Amino acid sequence: MLLACPQCTLENPLDVTHCVCCTSVLSPDDRIRTLLNQVHLLASELHDARAIIASLPHRHISPPMPRTPPTTVVNVNAQSLRRMGYRSLDAWLAASPHHKYVGRGMAARDGKPAMPGSVWGNPFKIGRDGTRDDVVQQYRDYITDKITRGDVDLSDVRGKVLGCWCKPEGCHGDVLAELADAHTE
Repeated sequence: MLLACPQCTLENPLDVTHCVCCTSVLSPDDRIRTLLNQVHLLASELHDARAIIASLPHRHISPPMPRTPPTTVVNVNAQSLRRMGYRSLDAWLAASPHHKYVGRGMAARDGKPAMPGSVWGNPFKIGRDGTRDDVVQQYRDYITDKITRGDVDLSDVRGKVLGCWCKPEGCHGDVLAELADAHTE
């Protein structure tokens, strides 16, 4: 904003006390009045901007979705289960909906009921189908193909604690955990 000189009418910046053309004194009252006018103009523009913002449709912003915990794999043999505070595999499974058995089926023995196999079980066996590393890689190829075809859904295991007999050695459960955490939808 500029202030007109009363003598020559040249527009001068507000931060000068004398006209840059004729060196006439620029009245402090005129400078103050001009600054106040500028403040009122800005206040009016701010009021208008607030009215425009208030008239806009409001968007509801949802809070961020909670993050899914990482998928993990634990050993479910009797000793490991006891260390975790469980009497049996059944007790471990019943303790949380986040516990998921991903091993093969087991026949009934010693008075214990049969354990059904998981759709996530590894059909490849160490020895018959190769080394531990071989069967884990075969499982990776096998399960990736099933996921691609839509036969299984990784959301079934994502964020869960997967139970298998292999841990802490190389395990198909590690493959599942890796794939589940990598394929977030």
